[in-house]
Amino acid sequence: MSRTKLTEPKVIGIHNDNASKIEAIKELIFGETIHEYDSEFLALKKDLLRKKKELESLIKKVKADLDKAINDLGSDVDVKLSGLEKDLQQRTDKLDSAKIDKKILGNLFIKMGEKIGQ
Repeated sequence: MSRTKLTEPKVIGIHNDNASKIEAIKELIFGETIHEYDSEFLALKKDLLRKKKELESLIKKVKADLDKAINDLGSDVDVKLSGLEKDLQQRTDKLDSAKIDKKILGNLFIKMGEKIGQ
C-alpha cells in the first residue's frame, strides 16, 4: 500500500507534464486556427443564446394570445349555448301550450258529444 502511495504523485506529475507538453505542441501547430475557431464558436454560442431568448419570448407571447383566444371562444360558446337554451325552452313551452290546447279541445269535443248524445 505504501508503495503505491509513493508512486501516485509521480504518475500525476508525469501526466500533468505530458498534458502541458501536448497543449504546448497543439498551440504551436494549431494556435492561430484554434483561436479563430474558439472565437467563432463563442460568437455562435452568443447568437444561439440570443435566438433562444427571442424564441422563448415569442413562445410566451403566442401562449398568452392562445389563452386569450381560448377564453374568448369559451365566452362565445357560452353566449351561444345560452341563446340556444332559451330558444329551446321557448319552443318547448309552445309545444306544451299546443298540447294543452289539444287537451282542452279534446275535452270540449267529449262534452259536445255528450250533449249531442243527450
